[in-house]
Amino acid sequence: MNTMNNQCAKAEKLLAVKLLRINESVSSFNTKIRPENFTFRSSAVRSEDGGKLVLFSGAFTDGDFAILPFAIAFSSSRHYGQVSGLRQLALSRNLPHREYVWAFLSIIEYLEDAAELPRGALVSAVNRVTQGGARHDRVAMCDEYEAFCIRAAKDLPYDLSLEVLGEAA
Repeated sequence: MNTMNNQCAKAEKLLAVKLLRINESVSSFNTKIRPENFTFRSSAVRSEDGGKLVLFSGAFTDGDFAILPFAIAFSSSRHYGQVSGLRQLALSRNLPHREYVWAFLSIIEYLEDAAELPRGALVSAVNRVTQGGARHDRVAMCDEYEAFCIRAAKDLPYDLSLEVLGEAA
């Protein structure tokens, strides 16, 4: 159980640096907000018939200050389990399309790492975003996602950054 808590804490920090990096890349001001100063607050709504994830929301808080609140809805698919799409994500700010896709994938990856979604959920999400590779513009955005994740991981405290980057290798 302790290993799972550590994995969730690491996943929360990684989600924080990804969303903060996206936020600051499109912001007209640099907030100088560090993820170690924030607590991740989240809520999951589950179906009554089996506990499947229906809605997940979260925000990073510091006292009474919240940053980057989001909500993502899911529906059941016979073939894919719980699925979501770009239009099911609500963010607290407007983002350019590339950064919006990265935020969506970051949240899906977090939910997979936190065992809220099954392994393979990120791959399934990429397939849905790119419509099986038919949307070439989105394929390019998804191809850039891994490099974005590496840059974001380098924003973590040094030891955690090495740990996360080592797992990615």
